[in-house]
Order: sequence, then C-alpha cells, then structure tokens
Amino acid sequence: MSFPSFLSYYEDFKQVLRRCDIILELIANEAYKGETYTAAHFARYFEGKLGLGSKRSIRERISHLAALGHIKFFKEALGYKVSSTKSKYGYLCVKDMELKISENQHVLVKPDYYLSPNNGVTLPVENPDVWVIHNSTKRDGKTV
Repeated sequence: MSFPSFLSYYEDFKQVLRRCDIILELIANEAYKGETYTAAHFARYFEGKLGLGSKRSIRERISHLAALGHIKFFKEALGYKVSSTKSKYGYLCVKDMELKISENQHVLVKPDYYLSPNNGVTLPVENPDVWVIHNSTKRDGKTV
C-alpha cells in the first residue's frame, strides 16, 4: 500500500470511528433527555443528520457496535416509564446510560439483551451490572 493510499484509508477509518462515537453519544444524550430508540427508529430519525449518512449505513454501524458490545438492548420498559416495543431487539442502550423519567429524575438503564458476536443472535445479559466489550468480531471471515 502506497503512502497516499494509506492516508486515504486512515482518513476513511477516522471517519468511521467518528460516526460510531457520534451514534454512541447520541443514544446516551437522547436518553438523558427522555428519548429512547429502537435501531430502526434511530436510523430513520438521524438519517442525513450530523454526517451519519443513510438509514442503511446507520443500521450497519449500530449492528457492528452491538456485535462489539458497545450497544446492547432493553425491553423491560415498565421500570423506565417508556412504552413497550414490538421491536425484535428492543430499545438501544449504551454503557452508563441514564434515562429521564420525570422532570428531575434520571435512572441508570441496564440492558436485558446483547447481540452475540459469534452468530448475531440476541442473548439475555447474565449480569447487567457488568458491561462486556468484545475486542473484535468476524465478518465474512475477516476480523473487524
């Protein structure tokens, strides 16, 4: 790989990381304001905003972040005063996410489910107080 192509690759990689960071921050910030999102709703709502790109690219980033363990899911909405969802995965959840449940009350959201990095199946979280992050995941035989 030549130096100019390496720089181009590096810049593309930085852009991907920036978008992932924005997604994680948005999920946390929106919850702090009292908003929760399923993956599909998040992608629709933030499509074309903050340089995140299309619904499809946002969904792919969410899937990747979920496979790495940076995003998990919760469905037990009653304790958080949010409406139930029919979404396959539930609402998006990030580490140390606080959800506004009243004018001056926030609660720490604990995940119910995570996405298995091996096969993409949702599995119940064994201990919601321990947030497990996976270093990498395999996609099409490649470590990502």
